[in-house]
Amino acid sequence: MAKELPIAPVKRLLKKATNDKRVSDAAVDAFIEYIEKFIMNVGDEINDLVEYNHKKTVTKDDIIFVMER
Repeated sequence: MAKELPIAPVKRLLKKATNDKRVSDAAVDAFIEYIEKFIMNVGDEINDLVEYNHKKTVTKDDIIFVMER
């Protein structure tokens, strides 16, 4: 799967989350891959919910509902 998330902002967030530790490029790539898989999995669940409810638009409430179960 091609990486969709930009490297620099993800690296900044990862550094911030680790109290400004150095983060290797390989670590950022692995983290991006994991985040993208997570987003796709959550997206699949959101899609199932929206289709079940016969909706065409994903709302903030749909995302919150899926994330809080």
